Amino acid sequence: MLGKFGAEILECRGGQEAVERYHNFAPDWVLMDIEMPCLDGILATRQIIATSPQARIVILTQHDDEDARQTAREAGARWFLAKDKLEQLPAILFSHTTMMFPQTHLFNI
Repeated sequence: MLGKFGAEILECRGGQEAVERYHNFAPDWVLMDIEMPCLDGILATRQIIATSPQARIVILTQHDDEDARQTAREAGARWFLAKDKLEQLPAILFSHTTMMFPQTHLFNI
């Protein structure tokens, strides 16, 4: 979806890999699922935010309820988006970035 805007997208196999690669790649955005192998998205978000509080993390999940939203906020995620509303993602990213998409890097987990 975002590739058509010229975004460079790097995919990780799970939360632990995302944490390890975040610091090497320094993406503009992290798209983080809650349910992932090795390390869930909430714990991965906490670990990234602990060392990089400026990280912009969007939690993407099929579990759209207030408990999940609160947990994501407490972990340090800046946005929360249900997977059935993915069409809203480009608007969220465009409205909260100072860079043009061809120069923007995303983590897609």
